Amino acid sequence: MDISPEDFKRLEARIAKIEAHLGLSESVAAETAPELAPSDATAKKEEEQIGLEFRIGEFWLAQVGALILLFGAAFFISYPLPGLSPVVVSLLGYLAVAALAAISRYWKESLPHLSNILFGGSLVLLYFATLRLHFFSAAPVIHSKAPAIFAVSAVLALNYIIAIKQNR
Repeated sequence: MDISPEDFKRLEARIAKIEAHLGLSESVAAETAPELAPSDATAKKEEEQIGLEFRIGEFWLAQVGALILLFGAAFFISYPLPGLSPVVVSLLGYLAVAALAAISRYWKESLPHLSNILFGGSLVLLYFATLRLHFFSAAPVIHSKAPAIFAVSAVLALNYIIAIKQNR
């Protein structure tokens, strides 16, 4: 519903009559009821709508997309590629983790929310890739359980140090 300038002037005149009848001065009325032009109210509503769309696009769609990317990377790390040795597949997994961490670092200033999601996901994938060295493959890279547990513990310690350093 748009208010024409004539309607707006008539409303102002009616309000002025009511204020005069109540004995309110113009300064008191201006303090209690600030003027909003119809275009200001419309602009405010449009800003709220754009803000909602921006929040959905920046936060929710970014989270869903990052989770899908991380699940894809996890499947890539865990999928046995025929013709490649387990060492090469594990190195590809670590390379994927490094790529996600690098993308996260690159987007730190421009897309901080998405950058945080990707960095946290890269730490989870680092843990998963390290677990895969012994636990999730038919032909493990590390055959003995003790060094595998040491490697997983080292990754957990690294994740803990990073969390403390970033106050998370």
